[in-house]
Order: sequence, then structure tokens, then C-alpha cells
Amino acid sequence: MRDIEGFDETIEMLLPYWDQIQEHFDHVNQTFISLSSREHDTIGRVLRAHLVVEHFLNLFLENHFGHEEIAEMRLSSTRNRSCCRKLDRARHLSALALLN
Repeated sequence: MRDIEGFDETIEMLLPYWDQIQEHFDHVNQTFISLSSREHDTIGRVLRAHLVVEHFLNLFLENHFGHEEIAEMRLSSTRNRSCCRKLDRARHLSALALLN
């Protein structure tokens, strides 16, 4: 690995921060070990439930917008939830406008 251009200079530049780098690595590694040692059935159920919710969010968005290719857009679950929240807010604002 020493024959990679700039390797030695990069290591030299990082040396003053090495303790911080090692501390961060140890923290992230402990988190990974903790997560990977958990019981797999529970994690599998959570992941499956996440996929089911994502599927139905996609169906809802497809029906609402009349766009049949929402799933192909591969929106993140965060983006899906954001779209739903905005729709929910718009619906509430429309209802308030009707009341006034």
C-alpha cells in the first residue's frame, strides 16, 4: 500500500489527529458490534415492516398524484414521508379555509 501516490504525505498530515480518528473508529465499531449481535428475528421483523410501510406509501402517492411510476422513482423513505406530511398539511389548510 505504500506505493500509492500521496499515501505517506496523507498519513503524515493525519498523525496529529490519529487519537481522535482511533477514538471515533472505536465508537463506531462498538456500535456496529452491538447492532450486529442483536437477535436477528426482531431486526428482520422491523425491516419487513419498514418495507411494507414503504410499499403502501408508494401506493398512496401513486393514487394521489395519478403517477403510476412512483416506485420506479426510488424516493427515499424520508422523501415519501415528507410528501405525505405536506399533503396532510395542505388538506388541513384546505379544511381551515372552508371553516373561515
